[in-house]
Amino acid sequence: MTKLSKVFLFIGLMSGAVFTSAQNTTSSPYSRYGIGTLLSQDFMQNFAMGGTGIGMQSNRNINFDNPASYSALSITTFEAAFVNSALFLTDGAQTENLNYPSISYLSFGIPVMKDKWGMSFGLLPYSNLGYDYTHVVNDPLVGDITYFQKGNGGLTKAYLGNAIQINPKTNIDPLGLLLKPFAGPRYSIETDSTGTEYRVYNKRIDSLIVHRKTPISFGFNGYFMFGNLTHDQKVIYGGLPNAQNLWVIQRTAVADVGIDFGMQYAKSYTVYKGNKVNRYKLALGATYAPGNGLKSKYTDMIRTFTGNNDFGTIKDTISLIVEEPSTLDMPTEFGVGFSFQHINKWTFAVDYKMADWGAISTKSPLFQYNTNYSIAAGLEIIPKYDAFKGYFKRIAYRLGARYNTSYVKVKGYDLPEYGITFGMGLPMKREQTAVPQLNLGFEYGKRGQTGDGLIEETFYRINVGITINDRWFIKRKYD
Repeated sequence: MTKLSKVFLFIGLMSGAVFTSAQNTTSSPYSRYGIGTLLSQDFMQNFAMGGTGIGMQSNRNINFDNPASYSALSITTFEAAFVNSALFLTDGAQTENLNYPSISYLSFGIPVMKDKWGMSFGLLPYSNLGYDYTHVVNDPLVGDITYFQKGNGGLTKAYLGNAIQINPKTNIDPLGLLLKPFAGPRYSIETDSTGTEYRVYNKRIDSLIVHRKTPISFGFNGYFMFGNLTHDQKVIYGGLPNAQNLWVIQRTAVADVGIDFGMQYAKSYTVYKGNKVNRYKLALGATYAPGNGLKSKYTDMIRTFTGNNDFGTIKDTISLIVEEPSTLDMPTEFGVGFSFQHINKWTFAVDYKMADWGAISTKSPLFQYNTNYSIAAGLEIIPKYDAFKGYFKRIAYRLGARYNTSYVKVKGYDLPEYGITFGMGLPMKREQTAVPQLNLGFEYGKRGQTGDGLIEETFYRINVGITINDRWFIKRKYD
Protein backbone atom coordinates (compact mmCIF):
# COMPACT_ATOMS: atom_id res chain seq x y z
CA MET A 1 0.00 0.00 0.00
CA THR A 2 1.43 3.43 -0.94
CA LYS A 3 1.95 6.19 1.56
CA LEU A 4 -0.84 8.21 -0.07
CA SER A 5 -3.25 5.26 0.16
CA LYS A 6 -2.45 4.79 3.85
CA VAL A 7 -3.18 8.45 4.55
CA PHE A 8 -6.56 8.34 2.82
CA LEU A 9 -7.47 5.10 4.58
CA PHE A 10 -6.65 6.80 7.86
CA ILE A 11 -8.82 9.77 6.84
CA GLY A 12 -11.75 7.44 6.20
CA LEU A 13 -11.42 5.82 9.60
CA MET A 14 -11.03 9.17 11.35
CA SER A 15 -14.02 10.63 9.47
CA GLY A 16 -16.22 7.87 10.80
CA ALA A 17 -14.82 8.44 14.27
CA VAL A 18 -15.51 12.18 14.11
CA PHE A 19 -19.10 11.63 12.99
CA THR A 20 -19.67 9.01 15.67
CA SER A 21 -18.03 11.04 18.42
CA ALA A 22 -20.17 14.06 17.58
CA GLN A 23 -23.28 12.13 18.65
CA ASN A 24 -22.53 12.13 22.38
CA THR A 25 -19.20 13.34 23.76
CA THR A 26 -20.31 15.60 26.58
CA SER A 27 -22.29 15.25 29.76
CA SER A 28 -22.70 18.92 30.50
CA PRO A 29 -26.22 19.85 31.69
CA TYR A 30 -25.72 23.19 29.91
CA SER A 31 -25.60 21.35 26.57
CA ARG A 32 -29.40 21.19 26.91
CA TYR A 33 -29.65 24.78 25.75
CA GLY A 34 -29.27 26.21 22.26
CA ILE A 35 -27.39 23.90 19.90
CA GLY A 36 -25.39 22.26 22.69
CA THR A 37 -21.91 22.92 23.99
CA LEU A 38 -19.85 24.81 21.40
CA LEU A 39 -16.54 23.03 20.85
CA SER A 40 -13.11 24.50 20.33
CA GLN A 41 -12.33 25.11 16.65
CA ASP A 42 -8.63 25.53 17.43
CA PHE A 43 -6.01 23.18 16.06
CA MET A 44 -3.18 21.97 18.30
CA GLN A 45 -0.78 24.94 18.13
CA ASN A 46 -3.60 27.43 18.59
CA PHE A 47 -5.30 25.39 21.34
CA ALA A 48 -2.17 25.34 23.51
CA MET A 49 -1.75 29.11 23.00
CA GLY A 50 -5.11 29.97 24.56
CA GLY A 51 -7.07 29.63 21.32
CA THR A 52 -5.28 32.47 19.50
CA GLY A 53 -4.81 32.32 15.75
CA ILE A 54 -6.54 35.15 13.88
CA GLY A 55 -3.23 36.98 13.41
CA MET A 56 -0.98 33.90 13.21
CA GLN A 57 0.75 32.48 10.15
CA SER A 58 2.74 29.27 9.76
CA ASN A 59 4.38 27.56 6.82
CA ARG A 60 3.89 24.07 8.34
CA ASN A 61 0.92 24.26 10.75
CA ILE A 62 -2.71 24.54 9.62
CA ASN A 63 -4.49 27.49 11.22
CA PHE A 64 -8.25 27.00 10.97
CA ASP A 65 -8.92 30.17 13.01
CA ASN A 66 -8.24 32.34 9.96
CA PRO A 67 -8.56 30.87 6.43
CA ALA A 68 -6.29 33.61 5.07
CA SER A 69 -3.38 31.83 6.78
CA TYR A 70 -3.51 28.92 4.29
CA SER A 71 -1.55 31.02 1.80
CA ALA A 72 1.50 30.86 4.11
CA LEU A 73 1.76 27.05 3.84
CA SER A 74 4.96 25.97 2.10
CA ILE A 75 4.65 22.19 2.53
CA THR A 76 1.78 19.69 2.41
CA THR A 77 0.52 19.16 5.95
CA PHE A 78 -1.74 16.62 7.61
CA GLU A 79 -3.05 17.17 11.14
CA ALA A 80 -5.28 15.12 13.43
CA ALA A 81 -5.99 15.29 17.16
CA PHE A 82 -7.73 13.43 19.95
CA VAL A 83 -9.06 14.97 23.18
CA ASN A 84 -10.02 13.48 26.52
CA SER A 85 -12.16 15.71 28.76
CA ALA A 86 -12.74 15.27 32.48
CA LEU A 87 -15.73 17.18 33.85
CA PHE A 88 -16.48 17.89 37.52
CA LEU A 89 -19.99 19.18 38.30
CA THR A 90 -21.23 20.74 41.53
CA ASP A 91 -24.38 22.53 42.63
CA GLY A 92 -22.81 23.55 45.93
CA ALA A 93 -24.11 20.48 47.76
CA GLN A 94 -23.37 17.49 45.54
CA THR A 95 -20.60 16.72 43.05
CA GLU A 96 -20.28 14.38 40.07
CA ASN A 97 -17.27 13.38 37.99
CA LEU A 98 -17.51 12.51 34.29
CA ASN A 99 -14.99 11.59 31.62
CA TYR A 100 -15.38 11.39 27.85
CA PRO A 101 -12.94 11.01 24.92
CA SER A 102 -13.50 12.25 21.38
CA ILE A 103 -11.82 13.13 18.09
CA SER A 104 -10.91 16.84 17.84
CA TYR A 105 -10.37 17.22 14.10
CA LEU A 106 -8.56 16.03 11.03
CA SER A 107 -7.28 18.33 8.31
CA PHE A 108 -5.11 18.64 5.22
CA GLY A 109 -3.25 21.75 4.07
CA ILE A 110 -1.73 22.08 0.60
CA PRO A 111 0.43 24.88 -0.87
CA VAL A 112 -1.03 24.98 -4.38
CA MET A 113 1.31 27.80 -5.43
CA LYS A 114 3.99 28.74 -2.94
CA ASP A 115 3.52 32.24 -1.47
CA LYS A 116 0.46 32.76 -3.67
CA TRP A 117 -2.25 30.16 -3.15
CA GLY A 118 -2.94 27.67 -0.36
CA MET A 119 -5.88 25.44 0.47
CA SER A 120 -7.11 23.25 3.31
CA PHE A 121 -9.92 20.77 3.87
CA GLY A 122 -11.02 18.70 6.81
CA LEU A 123 -13.62 17.63 9.31
CA LEU A 124 -14.27 18.67 12.92
CA PRO A 125 -17.13 18.63 15.45
CA TYR A 126 -18.83 21.99 15.97
CA SER A 127 -21.15 21.32 18.92
CA ASN A 128 -22.08 18.47 21.26
CA LEU A 129 -25.34 17.76 23.00
CA GLY A 130 -25.30 15.13 25.73
CA TYR A 131 -27.06 15.21 29.09
CA ASP A 132 -28.94 12.74 31.25
CA TYR A 133 -30.35 13.80 34.60
CA THR A 134 -33.44 13.45 36.77
CA HIS A 135 -35.13 15.79 39.22
CA VAL A 136 -38.20 15.37 41.42
CA VAL A 137 -40.79 18.03 42.34
CA ASN A 138 -43.33 17.41 45.10
CA ASP A 139 -46.79 18.72 44.28
CA PRO A 140 -49.31 18.91 47.16
CA LEU A 141 -52.13 17.67 44.88
CA VAL A 142 -50.53 14.86 42.81
CA GLY A 143 -47.49 13.95 44.92
CA ASP A 144 -44.03 13.42 43.40
CA ILE A 145 -43.52 14.45 39.78
CA THR A 146 -40.30 13.04 38.29
CA TYR A 147 -38.69 14.67 35.26
CA PHE A 148 -36.34 12.50 33.18
CA GLN A 149 -34.25 14.69 30.85
CA LYS A 150 -32.02 13.22 28.14
CA GLY A 151 -30.34 14.65 25.10
CA ASN A 152 -27.78 13.53 22.54
CA GLY A 153 -26.32 14.48 19.18
CA GLY A 154 -24.26 17.30 17.84
CA LEU A 155 -23.21 19.21 14.74
CA THR A 156 -20.19 18.43 12.58
CA LYS A 157 -18.48 20.72 10.08
CA ALA A 158 -16.80 19.55 6.87
CA TYR A 159 -14.87 22.41 5.25
CA LEU A 160 -12.88 23.39 2.20
CA GLY A 161 -10.86 26.60 2.37
CA ASN A 162 -8.72 28.60 -0.02
CA ALA A 163 -6.47 31.63 0.36
CA ILE A 164 -4.57 33.84 -2.04
CA GLN A 165 -1.68 36.18 -1.26
CA ILE A 166 -0.64 39.38 -2.95
CA ASN A 167 2.68 41.08 -2.29
CA PRO A 168 2.48 44.85 -2.79
CA LYS A 169 5.41 47.10 -1.91
CA THR A 170 4.56 49.77 0.63
CA ASN A 171 6.19 52.13 3.10
CA ILE A 172 3.33 51.65 5.57
CA ASP A 173 4.93 50.47 8.81
CA PRO A 174 2.65 49.44 11.71
CA LEU A 175 5.60 49.57 14.11
CA GLY A 176 6.74 52.99 12.95
CA LEU A 177 5.77 54.76 16.16
CA LEU A 178 7.60 52.16 18.22
CA LEU A 179 10.69 52.30 16.00
CA LYS A 180 11.18 56.07 16.17
CA PRO A 181 12.78 56.11 19.66
CA PHE A 182 15.32 53.57 18.44
CA ALA A 183 15.83 54.49 14.81
CA GLY A 184 14.57 58.03 14.34
CA PRO A 185 12.37 59.16 11.48
CA ARG A 186 15.12 59.13 8.83
CA TYR A 187 15.68 56.12 6.65
CA SER A 188 16.97 55.19 3.21
CA ILE A 189 15.42 52.86 0.65
CA GLU A 190 17.87 50.29 -0.69
CA THR A 191 17.72 47.23 -2.94
CA ASP A 192 19.42 43.91 -2.28
CA SER A 193 20.91 41.56 -4.87
CA THR A 194 17.56 39.92 -5.56
CA GLY A 195 15.85 43.22 -6.30
CA THR A 196 13.91 43.30 -3.03
CA GLU A 197 13.43 46.83 -1.74
CA TYR A 198 13.59 47.65 1.94
CA ARG A 199 14.00 50.56 4.32
CA VAL A 200 17.15 50.88 6.40
CA TYR A 201 17.31 52.78 9.70
CA ASN A 202 20.77 53.66 11.06
CA LYS A 203 20.64 54.97 14.59
CA ARG A 204 21.33 53.33 17.98
CA ILE A 205 21.43 49.92 16.31
CA ASP A 206 23.72 48.75 13.54
CA SER A 207 20.96 48.25 10.99
CA LEU A 208 17.21 47.80 11.11
CA ILE A 209 15.58 46.70 7.85
CA VAL A 210 11.85 47.05 7.28
CA HIS A 211 10.99 45.02 4.18
CA ARG A 212 8.77 46.84 1.71
CA LYS A 213 7.28 43.57 0.45
CA THR A 214 4.04 43.29 2.44
CA PRO A 215 2.09 40.03 2.00
CA ILE A 216 -1.68 40.54 2.22
CA SER A 217 -3.81 37.39 2.22
CA PHE A 218 -7.52 36.84 1.67
CA GLY A 219 -9.20 33.53 2.36
CA PHE A 220 -12.48 31.75 2.94
CA ASN A 221 -13.81 28.51 4.38
CA GLY A 222 -16.83 27.00 2.68
CA TYR A 223 -18.41 24.42 4.93
CA PHE A 224 -21.15 21.83 5.14
CA MET A 225 -22.78 21.59 8.57
CA PHE A 226 -24.66 18.43 9.43
CA GLY A 227 -25.95 16.50 12.42
CA ASN A 228 -28.90 15.82 14.73
CA LEU A 229 -29.98 17.44 18.00
CA THR A 230 -32.36 15.28 20.02
CA HIS A 231 -34.13 16.11 23.30
CA ASP A 232 -36.10 13.41 25.13
CA GLN A 233 -38.22 14.28 28.17
CA LYS A 234 -40.54 12.11 30.27
CA VAL A 235 -42.76 13.38 33.08
CA ILE A 236 -43.92 10.67 35.52
CA TYR A 237 -46.74 11.40 37.97
CA GLY A 238 -45.70 8.94 40.66
CA GLY A 239 -48.35 9.94 43.19
CA LEU A 240 -51.26 8.93 40.95
CA PRO A 241 -51.73 5.16 40.37
CA ASN A 242 -53.22 5.35 36.83
CA ALA A 243 -51.79 8.68 35.73
CA GLN A 244 -51.36 9.62 32.07
CA ASN A 245 -47.64 10.39 31.98
CA LEU A 246 -46.11 12.68 29.37
CA TRP A 247 -43.39 11.88 26.81
CA VAL A 248 -41.92 14.61 24.57
CA ILE A 249 -39.32 14.04 21.85
CA GLN A 250 -37.89 16.92 19.81
CA ARG A 251 -35.34 16.40 17.05
CA THR A 252 -33.65 18.84 14.67
CA ALA A 253 -31.77 17.38 11.69
CA VAL A 254 -29.37 19.91 10.13
CA ALA A 255 -27.78 19.75 6.66
CA ASP A 256 -26.71 22.94 4.91
CA VAL A 257 -23.75 25.00 3.71
CA GLY A 258 -22.18 28.24 4.89
CA ILE A 259 -19.08 30.39 4.46
CA ASP A 260 -16.72 32.56 6.49
CA PHE A 261 -13.91 34.90 5.48
CA GLY A 262 -10.53 36.06 6.70
CA MET A 263 -7.70 38.40 5.82
CA GLN A 264 -4.15 38.91 7.08
CA TYR A 265 -1.47 41.58 6.69
CA ALA A 266 2.18 40.80 7.46
CA LYS A 267 5.30 42.93 7.80
CA SER A 268 8.83 41.56 8.11
CA TYR A 269 11.76 43.12 9.98
CA THR A 270 15.43 42.20 10.07
CA VAL A 271 17.78 43.52 12.72
CA TYR A 272 21.57 43.34 12.27
CA LYS A 273 23.44 44.04 15.48
CA GLY A 274 27.09 43.16 15.30
CA ASN A 275 27.35 39.60 13.97
CA LYS A 276 23.80 38.71 15.03
CA VAL A 277 20.89 38.57 12.62
CA ASN A 278 17.36 38.57 14.10
CA ARG A 279 14.26 38.27 11.95
CA TYR A 280 10.81 39.36 13.11
CA LYS A 281 7.32 39.36 11.66
CA LEU A 282 4.21 41.26 12.65
CA ALA A 283 0.90 39.85 11.38
CA LEU A 284 -2.54 41.42 11.74
CA GLY A 285 -5.72 39.50 10.99
CA ALA A 286 -9.49 39.77 10.86
CA THR A 287 -12.29 37.23 10.33
CA TYR A 288 -15.96 37.57 9.46
CA ALA A 289 -18.79 35.03 9.29
CA PRO A 290 -22.17 36.29 8.05
CA GLY A 291 -25.20 35.15 10.01
CA ASN A 292 -27.38 32.67 8.18
CA GLY A 293 -30.15 30.16 8.66
CA LEU A 294 -29.09 26.55 8.15
CA LYS A 295 -31.72 24.38 6.52
CA SER A 296 -33.05 21.74 8.88
CA LYS A 297 -35.97 19.39 9.49
CA TYR A 298 -37.87 19.54 12.77
CA THR A 299 -39.69 16.63 14.42
CA ASP A 300 -41.85 17.05 17.53
CA MET A 301 -43.82 14.25 19.17
CA ILE A 302 -45.93 14.51 22.35
CA ARG A 303 -47.49 11.34 23.72
CA THR A 304 -49.16 10.10 26.88
CA PHE A 305 -48.37 6.73 28.45
CA THR A 306 -48.80 4.65 31.57
CA GLY A 307 -46.02 2.85 33.39
CA ASN A 308 -42.55 4.05 34.34
CA ASN A 309 -39.47 5.45 32.67
CA ASP A 310 -38.15 2.06 31.57
CA PHE A 311 -41.38 0.37 30.51
CA GLY A 312 -44.69 1.88 29.54
CA THR A 313 -47.76 1.62 27.31
CA ILE A 314 -48.56 4.38 24.81
CA LYS A 315 -52.08 5.74 25.32
CA ASP A 316 -52.41 8.65 22.94
CA THR A 317 -50.48 10.94 20.60
CA ILE A 318 -51.31 14.54 21.46
CA SER A 319 -49.17 16.19 18.81
CA LEU A 320 -47.00 14.94 15.94
CA ILE A 321 -44.81 16.95 13.58
CA VAL A 322 -42.53 14.90 11.32
CA GLU A 323 -39.53 16.47 9.52
CA GLU A 324 -41.10 19.85 9.02
CA PRO A 325 -38.76 22.17 7.04
CA SER A 326 -37.21 24.79 9.32
CA THR A 327 -34.03 26.80 9.81
CA LEU A 328 -31.38 26.82 12.50
CA ASP A 329 -30.19 30.40 12.91
CA MET A 330 -26.44 31.03 13.19
CA PRO A 331 -24.96 34.34 14.35
CA THR A 332 -22.84 36.94 12.65
CA GLU A 333 -19.26 36.57 13.91
CA PHE A 334 -16.30 38.94 13.86
CA GLY A 335 -12.75 38.64 15.13
CA VAL A 336 -9.47 40.55 15.13
CA GLY A 337 -6.03 39.52 16.27
CA PHE A 338 -2.30 40.03 15.92
CA SER A 339 0.91 38.13 16.43
CA PHE A 340 4.50 39.28 16.77
CA GLN A 341 7.11 36.67 16.03
CA HIS A 342 10.86 36.36 16.46
CA ILE A 343 11.33 33.83 13.68
CA ASN A 344 12.15 30.33 14.99
CA LYS A 345 12.41 31.63 18.56
CA TRP A 346 9.10 32.90 19.98
CA THR A 347 5.59 34.02 19.01
CA PHE A 348 3.16 36.16 21.00
CA ALA A 349 -0.49 36.45 19.92
CA VAL A 350 -3.73 38.12 21.07
CA ASP A 351 -7.28 37.57 19.73
CA TYR A 352 -10.66 39.20 20.29
CA LYS A 353 -13.89 37.65 18.98
CA MET A 354 -17.59 38.48 19.00
CA ALA A 355 -20.53 36.28 18.01
CA ASP A 356 -23.90 38.04 17.91
CA TRP A 357 -26.05 35.22 19.26
CA GLY A 358 -28.08 37.86 21.11
CA ALA A 359 -29.68 38.88 17.81
CA ILE A 360 -31.30 35.43 17.53
CA SER A 361 -34.66 34.91 19.20
CA THR A 362 -35.87 31.68 20.78
CA LYS A 363 -39.31 30.37 21.74
CA SER A 364 -37.89 28.29 24.56
CA PRO A 365 -38.76 29.49 28.09
CA LEU A 366 -35.63 27.78 29.42
CA PHE A 367 -32.96 30.12 28.03
CA GLN A 368 -32.19 33.20 25.96
CA TYR A 369 -29.41 33.66 23.43
CA ASN A 370 -26.63 36.00 24.52
CA THR A 371 -24.00 37.91 22.51
CA ASN A 372 -20.73 36.09 23.07
CA TYR A 373 -17.41 37.92 23.58
CA SER A 374 -14.01 36.30 24.02
CA ILE A 375 -10.40 37.41 24.48
CA ALA A 376 -7.33 35.20 24.40
CA ALA A 377 -3.54 35.53 24.57
CA GLY A 378 -0.80 32.99 23.93
CA LEU A 379 2.96 32.50 23.75
CA GLU A 380 5.19 29.93 22.05
CA ILE A 381 8.92 29.61 22.78
CA ILE A 382 11.50 27.44 20.99
CA PRO A 383 14.88 27.60 22.82
CA LYS A 384 16.96 26.57 19.77
CA TYR A 385 15.08 25.09 16.84
CA ASP A 386 18.22 23.91 14.96
CA ALA A 387 20.12 22.44 17.94
CA PHE A 388 22.07 19.31 16.98
CA LYS A 389 22.42 18.31 20.62
CA GLY A 390 19.84 18.78 23.31
CA TYR A 391 16.42 17.53 22.18
CA PHE A 392 14.58 19.70 24.71
CA LYS A 393 15.97 22.83 23.04
CA ARG A 394 14.06 21.99 19.85
CA ILE A 395 10.70 21.56 21.58
CA ALA A 396 8.06 24.27 21.07
CA TYR A 397 6.72 25.25 24.52
CA ARG A 398 3.29 26.88 24.47
CA LEU A 399 1.00 28.53 26.99
CA GLY A 400 -2.04 30.78 26.97
CA ALA A 401 -5.22 31.96 28.63
CA ARG A 402 -8.74 32.82 27.49
CA TYR A 403 -11.98 34.26 28.82
CA ASN A 404 -15.40 34.34 27.19
CA THR A 405 -19.01 35.00 27.99
CA SER A 406 -21.57 32.30 27.16
CA TYR A 407 -23.79 32.29 24.10
CA VAL A 408 -26.86 31.47 26.22
CA LYS A 409 -28.34 32.86 29.42
CA VAL A 410 -30.00 30.45 31.83
CA LYS A 411 -32.45 31.91 34.36
CA GLY A 412 -31.14 35.32 33.34
CA TYR A 413 -27.54 34.43 34.24
CA ASP A 414 -24.57 34.61 31.92
CA LEU A 415 -22.30 31.56 32.21
CA PRO A 416 -18.76 32.94 31.75
CA GLU A 417 -15.95 30.53 31.01
CA TYR A 418 -12.21 30.82 31.38
CA GLY A 419 -9.34 28.50 30.56
CA ILE A 420 -5.58 28.27 31.10
CA THR A 421 -3.64 26.26 28.54
CA PHE A 422 -0.16 24.95 27.95
CA GLY A 423 1.41 22.39 25.64
CA MET A 424 4.40 21.25 23.64
CA GLY A 425 5.29 20.51 20.05
CA LEU A 426 7.64 17.51 20.11
CA PRO A 427 9.80 16.99 17.00
CA MET A 428 9.84 13.37 15.83
CA LYS A 429 12.26 11.43 13.71
CA ARG A 430 12.22 12.46 10.07
CA GLU A 431 11.15 9.87 7.50
CA GLN A 432 12.37 10.53 3.97
CA THR A 433 10.63 13.82 3.12
CA ALA A 434 8.20 13.69 6.08
CA VAL A 435 8.69 15.95 9.12
CA PRO A 436 6.35 14.65 11.85
CA GLN A 437 5.61 16.40 15.12
CA LEU A 438 3.72 15.14 18.17
CA ASN A 439 1.61 17.85 19.82
CA LEU A 440 0.43 17.80 23.42
CA GLY A 441 -2.00 20.28 24.94
CA PHE A 442 -3.68 20.69 28.32
CA GLU A 443 -6.42 23.04 29.48
CA TYR A 444 -7.87 23.76 32.91
CA GLY A 445 -11.02 25.84 33.08
CA LYS A 446 -14.34 26.65 34.72
CA ARG A 447 -17.82 27.55 33.54
CA GLY A 448 -21.04 28.55 35.27
CA GLN A 449 -21.77 29.10 38.95
CA THR A 450 -23.62 27.59 41.89
CA GLY A 451 -26.81 28.95 43.42
CA ASP A 452 -30.35 29.43 42.15
CA GLY A 453 -30.37 25.91 40.74
CA LEU A 454 -27.26 26.45 38.57
CA ILE A 455 -24.21 24.21 38.26
CA GLU A 456 -20.52 25.03 38.22
CA GLU A 457 -18.35 23.00 35.86
CA THR A 458 -14.62 22.45 36.26
CA PHE A 459 -12.97 20.80 33.27
CA TYR A 460 -9.61 19.34 32.32
CA ARG A 461 -8.86 18.69 28.66
CA ILE A 462 -5.88 16.72 27.38
CA ASN A 463 -5.23 16.96 23.64
CA VAL A 464 -2.88 14.69 21.71
CA GLY A 465 -2.27 15.42 18.05
CA ILE A 466 0.02 14.59 15.16
CA THR A 467 1.32 16.91 12.46
CA ILE A 468 2.96 15.41 9.40
CA ASN A 469 4.63 17.72 6.89
CA ASP A 470 5.66 16.10 3.63
CA ARG A 471 6.63 17.11 0.11
CA TRP A 472 4.13 15.55 -2.24
CA PHE A 473 3.80 15.59 -6.00
CA ILE A 474 7.59 15.66 -6.48
CA LYS A 475 8.87 13.87 -9.56
CA ARG A 476 11.84 11.77 -8.54
CA LYS A 477 14.92 11.73 -10.74
CA TYR A 478 15.95 8.27 -9.55
CA ASP A 479 13.92 5.26 -8.36
